[in-house]
Amino acid sequence: MKFIAHINDDKMQSCEEHSQNAAKYAGECLKNVNLEKTGYLAGLLHDCGKFTDEFSDYIKRSAQGKSVRKGSVIHSFAGVYYLLEKLRSGNGSLTIVDVSAEILAYAIGSHHNMFDIVDIKDKNGFDHRREHQIAYEEKAIDNFNTNCACANKVDELFKSACNELHKICTELREICEKTNKSAEQTKSGNMELMFYIGLLSRLVLSSVVEGDRRDTVEFMNGDNLQAINSFSPQNWKKMLDSLEAYLNSKKTGNEISKARTEFSELCCDAGSKYTNGIYRLNLPTGAGKTLSGMRFALANAVKFNKKRIFYIAPLISILDQNSEEIKSSVGAEFDTEVLVHHSDLVNSREENEDELDTNDLLTETWDAPIVITTLVQFLNTLFDGRLSCVRRFKSLCNSVIIIDEVQTVPKRMLTLFNLSLNFLSEICEATILLCSATQPCLQNLDHAAHIKNEKIIPLDVEQRLKDVFKRTNIVDKGNYKFSEINKLICDLTADNKSLLVICNKKCEAQKLTLDCNEIPEVITFHLSSSMCMAHRVNVIEQMKSALEKGQHILCISTQVIEAGVDMSFESVVRFQAGMDNIVQAAGRCNRNGESTAPKDVYVINCTDENLERLEEIKRSKAATQDLLHSFKVNEQNYCNDLASDNSINFYYERLFSGAYMHKNEMDYYIENLKTSIFKLLSMGFDNGNNKYTLRQAFATAGKEFDVIDSETFSVIVPYGEGRDIITKLCGYGSKSQFDCGYKKRLVNQAKRYSVSLFKYQFERLRGIGAINEIVNSGIYALDANYYDDALGVYENGGGIKCDILML
Repeated sequence: MKFIAHINDDKMQSCEEHSQNAAKYAGECLKNVNLEKTGYLAGLLHDCGKFTDEFSDYIKRSAQGKSVRKGSVIHSFAGVYYLLEKLRSGNGSLTIVDVSAEILAYAIGSHHNMFDIVDIKDKNGFDHRREHQIAYEEKAIDNFNTNCACANKVDELFKSACNELHKICTELREICEKTNKSAEQTKSGNMELMFYIGLLSRLVLSSVVEGDRRDTVEFMNGDNLQAINSFSPQNWKKMLDSLEAYLNSKKTGNEISKARTEFSELCCDAGSKYTNGIYRLNLPTGAGKTLSGMRFALANAVKFNKKRIFYIAPLISILDQNSEEIKSSVGAEFDTEVLVHHSDLVNSREENEDELDTNDLLTETWDAPIVITTLVQFLNTLFDGRLSCVRRFKSLCNSVIIIDEVQTVPKRMLTLFNLSLNFLSEICEATILLCSATQPCLQNLDHAAHIKNEKIIPLDVEQRLKDVFKRTNIVDKGNYKFSEINKLICDLTADNKSLLVICNKKCEAQKLTLDCNEIPEVITFHLSSSMCMAHRVNVIEQMKSALEKGQHILCISTQVIEAGVDMSFESVVRFQAGMDNIVQAAGRCNRNGESTAPKDVYVINCTDENLERLEEIKRSKAATQDLLHSFKVNEQNYCNDLASDNSINFYYERLFSGAYMHKNEMDYYIENLKTSIFKLLSMGFDNGNNKYTLRQAFATAGKEFDVIDSETFSVIVPYGEGRDIITKLCGYGSKSQFDCGYKKRLVNQAKRYSVSLFKYQFERLRGIGAINEIVNSGIYALDANYYDDALGVYENGGGIKCDILML
């Protein structure tokens, strides 16, 4: 064996074998979007720099346990050098040949670490990789041509890749031209075009990372992973039949059930007619959006042979409930075909330039036919700089993507969100369904989502069935100090057998739970993201049981309960927030029409709450206050209903106006850099360094991107089986220390017993020894003294001294 790619015990894999395998897998990833040759060539060249005696010696010494200096042999530059020096024209004309070479070069040069093509100091990442070690690259390329693919073969592949990329780039230009006509819009369109080309580069990189990691894992494990295309299209029909049988079993014959059935039938019809675009499903709360959306998706997958279905939810609490319902509805035989991905327990934002880290084996690849995941993970896949996130991007191709509660997408990233949906639907062959009872006007923004005109639910049906779901009245209850809210709750529990209170902050919910503990003959429950998924599921089941028994209950929660949780309370109190939140909260009141008369949902303004660290809630609350004021002046303008379409449209117009959203703020503005992520991913730092067509600052953008304003860390908590999992992961000399497959199974199990903490919480708890890392794994566990059976993570330790009744 001349040149070595990997060594595992006494086995060695040649660079030729690894390059050919990675190329095949990368090409397969992009076949559905007509970029197979592009992916193949990128995969073939990605480890071109390993074709040297220096690298073979380096990897042998490393396998023998000898001291080697990481980075002493850089293998990821040679493919970049090959493309930019030998295949790019370089004559300043910036043809498709140049653009193609740059896209491929970026994918290859970033397969261990993303980099800025031009960084903030005007340093050019392409030039650095071209000029750093020219003699080494020339030698590696000669050996690659001799032992893996001759120069003529590479030239042929490059021509094919150029043809593929030319067609895609032409489509991208047409996408921009049809929505940008004026001079100002043309400038904006140019930015959009470069943004789309950046996404195209990320897609090719995703295929390279998948091909490289997949082949490496197969070599290390000694067996092939399940084939990517092994899921039979006929199974989509079986799933659809199972879902329809499940829905039939749920029919009750009342008006709400009949309306849900009609909505569901229309969704199935639409799924069989419409494909590859962005569509809206606008249904009132309680109308069965989740399963109607799944019926649309399965019908679409059957008719148009889609590869995967994604269900995206904004909150883990929605995932908790809906993932179980989706699994039940598609049939037990397909249980293993449904992947539920909440978060990555491997807490690392660093990438390994050397060889494949064992933690890579613990991250999800989204290869399952049905993937149920969070909005955070979806957006990370599109924009986060970690290669574990980039790798998943290719899985979105030729898929159906259901985005539930789309109004929860953070406002500061609406430009990124809209344009990425356009790219997925128009380039990646995705059918996207935006679900909400309060649809935001994404098509009216400066960088608009290209939403199709076709209606899933015809307007006449929507109007006819609207009154069926009129089950509540939203009432503006006025101003309260926090200290006064306890009395309001006590008064309302006297008049209502079940009451739900939804707070803006976890600390508010915890304090009110403690304050209301003394209400006689009332069972008090608490729900928040301070509790792990398994804990929340148990509490929800306990509440459902109590409601069915007619017991007197009070639930004090954060927004984790206000969407996707199928529970019904006699009355609801909602702290002032966005109207979308308030309408969702109303969906937990009289949900199934238990009362023929509409029940009241009270909106209160907590005048002394501090929302300085929750800017989006603060703005949304202000826009809601504008609506409440306008509503009082003339209720007829809003059909005498705060939840009417007129009310919601007024709210979004105010929220997206200059009063609350500054210019470019939806572009994800970064204050410390005085630029936006949209600009970084399109024109880069725009410092005049225009030697190449691509000049995006991919690494900087990926590092700065965070769905949640504050960085979070996942921690395994000692609740239920979480205790045993922590013991098995932490035990000295335990099986998890040397068996990666066993460790991965434990980590997957642990996701039900994990909590996400803000950075300041994480550091505080770690500083006092309440959080410990599990053997240098990037996985953390919480000490049992800091997790309470009522409230979850408790930063003061020792448990909560209260008598909250837990069934």
